[in-house]
Amino acid sequence: VMLELTNEGQHDAVQQFVDNKRLRIATFDSKQLTEIISMHSKLRDKTNVSFTDCSVWYYAKSKHYPLLTGDRKLRSSASHDGVEVHGILYVFDALVEHGIIKANDAASRLRQLRLSNPRLPKEEVERRIKTWEGE
Repeated sequence: VMLELTNEGQHDAVQQFVDNKRLRIATFDSKQLTEIISMHSKLRDKTNVSFTDCSVWYYAKSKHYPLLTGDRKLRSSASHDGVEVHGILYVFDALVEHGIIKANDAASRLRQLRLSNPRLPKEEVERRIKTWEGE
């Protein structure tokens, strides 16, 4: 996954969290890697899910963790496989709910995100912005 961080500054920003021990990068042993390769081989033609996507799907499923993704193919495939899946709006909701960011700040940042990500569900985004700006 780290190799897919190609936008300027992304890799360094994530690496800071790793260096500060606020984020751990999972690794796989040979048995797990074989299982991921097998998973990818079986699904590649049906779902067009990448090897990297299979690795995070495998990890979430094996640890019983929710999977955070904005990728529609991965979301659909993992959800169909019984994995709990959430996207960026779930993250915004949690940040506001736990008081990590203020509601009006979340609304402002969600407006910014909407400009760079037109695939976000418009009605859900608008509902949150309206709610958070009213708080």
